[in-house]
Amino acid sequence: MSELALRFDGMPICHNNNIVELHPVKYKKDGTPKNIKSNAQKGKKSEVFYFKIEDANKILHYFEDNEMWLHYLLFALSVNLARRNGDMRGLKWKHFFDPRTGNYRESMLEIKEEKTGKFANPHINNAVRNAIRLYCEKTGCVPSENAYENPVCLQLSGNYKGRVLSYDGCRKAIKKAAEAVGITYNVGTHSCRKTFGATAMQLHPQDPRILETVSGIYNHSNTRVTEAYTNRTKECVDDLHDEIGDCFDRYIAGDESFSVASNSPVVSLNSADLCTILQLAYEAGLDNAGATDAMIHVDTFANIMAMVEQVIK
Repeated sequence: MSELALRFDGMPICHNNNIVELHPVKYKKDGTPKNIKSNAQKGKKSEVFYFKIEDANKILHYFEDNEMWLHYLLFALSVNLARRNGDMRGLKWKHFFDPRTGNYRESMLEIKEEKTGKFANPHINNAVRNAIRLYCEKTGCVPSENAYENPVCLQLSGNYKGRVLSYDGCRKAIKKAAEAVGITYNVGTHSCRKTFGATAMQLHPQDPRILETVSGIYNHSNTRVTEAYTNRTKECVDDLHDEIGDCFDRYIAGDESFSVASNSPVVSLNSADLCTILQLAYEAGLDNAGATDAMIHVDTFANIMAMVEQVIK
């Protein structure tokens, strides 16, 4: 038998117990495949931003108050698992539950990302379990039906009952909810994924490893992508604009006397290099704690400084 088989939509799916390729097809009301076009408007930036914590709270309560339980579930899963909307809508219950035991998996069954072809199996936290529990209570959904093979985002009522929620349905629901609760910045389905990283940065502002950790979770090629992704780059740019504005008001429009800041050198290190240097310094301190020969400490310090100089070249 061939290693590849064709699904009902004509797309190949890998026969492997641990990997499922996700390429959900979108359909029109009459059952024919839908040709999804980009929502970006020509000549306009279409960047969407992460949800601020207080706004994410409003969105979730909007879905709860309007009994939009599938959107509630997808929003909660997307924020906590940090996956793209297309990959989320392609999930089945077996990605969360082990069919052999019926218990939750510790981490999701590994998926192959539709956009990048990379693999991911994010941890299933308590918030994910709570959202699934609430969804099942409110809708009567039974994940174990069909041996956990049913799609998670299967619509249980309405004109599209029995079909997987479409991208357009997700986007419109997010936009409508954002407008209803008074969110003025641009948001969309990708805002949920971005919210994961932005929240992580806010929870660990002094952790030098958090950027690389989040970058790894996102499967980004480098941390620069993650910085832009979580709006850290934009926030730095905005801060600089504010500083220039303050300078203008005080020294150009105002009459204060301006003085140039000291041009003492500033050493710039990325978080990985800084972490390595601090670890070496800490280990050296432990190793040499009992040393009475001053030259041992001098040599150790010189070695660490040499490493710093090598990194910043």
